[in-house]
Amino acid sequence: MRNPVNYVSQSNVYLRRANVYLKQRNDYVSQLNVYLTRANVYLRVQTDYMSQSNVYLRRANVYVSQLNVYLKQRNDYVSQISDYVSHLNDYLSPLKDYASA
Repeated sequence: MRNPVNYVSQSNVYLRRANVYLKQRNDYVSQLNVYLTRANVYLRVQTDYMSQSNVYLRRANVYVSQLNVYLKQRNDYVSQISDYVSHLNDYLSPLKDYASA
């Protein structure tokens, strides 16, 4: 049969080794938590940045849409003037031919 003192002594050695191992694992997990917290902060900052960028892009989209409406109105106005000049030329063409004859 084993000596109880040696058995207890050996058990204490194993328990101390297990405690060292568990402390190392705990330190590793703590460090991992630090890294994950930093990553989460970074991702929150990036998410905020992207949200703000989306706001700016939506505003720019509205501005471009308004500009497109304005340009279409200007284009319609220029087309009307062009039609008016064309009709005026049609009207003045016989007078011009008469004057040159």
